[in-house]
Amino acid sequence: MATTDSDQHALAARGRSGEIRIGDGDRAAADRLLGEHVTAGRLTSTEYAERAGQAGAARVRGDITALFGDLPAPHPRFDDGPAAEPAAPAPDLAPRPVQPLQRNRQLRHLTTAVIAPCAVFGAAAGLVLAADAPALLLLALLVVGTVYGVLVVVDLQRAVRGQR
Repeated sequence: MATTDSDQHALAARGRSGEIRIGDGDRAAADRLLGEHVTAGRLTSTEYAERAGQAGAARVRGDITALFGDLPAPHPRFDDGPAAEPAAPAPDLAPRPVQPLQRNRQLRHLTTAVIAPCAVFGAAAGLVLAADAPALLLLALLVVGTVYGVLVVVDLQRAVRGQR
C-alpha cells in the first residue's frame, strides 16, 4: 500500500510528539495518574515520590510518557487543542489539626467537668467543717455562680456574632 504525502506528514508528526512541550496542567494530570497507580498498589510511596518529582520537572511529552512505560492504564493523554485547565489538586488525606475554636470548647468542657465536681465536693465538705460560717460558703458559691453566668453570656454573644 502506497503512502500519501499527508500520511507521511502524520507519521512524522507522531514521531516528534514526544518532543512537544507540556504545561502545568499536563504535569498535574501525570501526578494525579501516578497517585491512582499508588492507590492501586502498583507503585510504592518511594517510587511515586521519585516519579512525581520527575513529572514536575518534565518539559516535553516524552518525559511524561517515559514515567508510565512499565504501568498499565491509565496513562496521560495529551490534547493538541487549546491549553487545558490545571487539574484540581489531590485531596489532602492527612488528618487535620483541631481548629482553635474547637480546641477552646474542648478545654472549656474539660475544665467544667473537673471543676464542677470539685466545687460540689468542696462545698459539701466546707459546710460540714465550717458550720460556724455558712454565710462565707454561700458567698463563695454566689461568686462562682456569677462568674460562670458571665462566661456563659459572653460565649453566647460570641456565638451569635459568629453566625452573622
